[in-house]
Amino acid sequence: MKKIGILFQIANLKVWNKMKDLIDNFKNDFILMTHFNQDLLTENEIEQIVMYYKKKNINCIITKFKNKGMDIGGFFKQIEYIINNNLKFDYILKIHTKSNDQWRSHLVDPICSSKNIVDKCINLFQDPNVGLICCNRWYRKMDHFNTPIIINELKKFNIKNEFIDEIDWQKKIDNIYDLDYFDPDFYLDYEYNKIPILDDMNMIKIN
Repeated sequence: MKKIGILFQIANLKVWNKMKDLIDNFKNDFILMTHFNQDLLTENEIEQIVMYYKKKNINCIITKFKNKGMDIGGFFKQIEYIINNNLKFDYILKIHTKSNDQWRSHLVDPICSSKNIVDKCINLFQDPNVGLICCNRWYRKMDHFNTPIIINELKKFNIKNEFIDEIDWQKKIDNIYDLDYFDPDFYLDYEYNKIPILDDMNMIKIN
């Protein structure tokens, strides 16, 4: 059975209450990791959330941190925990208590809003060419501005880089206005932006 790491970043109790039952859609083997924003949640609120899952016989892995890193900071803390504790997952699901109801629905509904949708996503991953599934509405291609940072983080944690071309990004930055180096088709031709789109379920898949 495939193991799923459900990485839930929680910063708003009211929004969490709208999302808490998503966990019931997973019948496969999973580990729930909850990250709490210590600046936006009280200790009583955190305890309330933890107790909710305990009553469902779910002992979640807890990380906490201050309000830094925007929406991605808590996710990075969870990834750090996974690396440091050598946890192994077949799939990772990232969900976040996005405050805007419509925006959150666009992000979450296509991937885990029902048992059937979760099963369909897992089945899609049986295709070895599928590496990521997300909502089509808010998908954005890699902008490359963070590429040097990502590469440094991969090296820091001794993760083999199978994701990003290690071209000379500094040279590209230094010569960004030099027409001899200008490549107008770079972002069109760049390998990691050639993404096939799935029409079904408003999802896309990334190789």
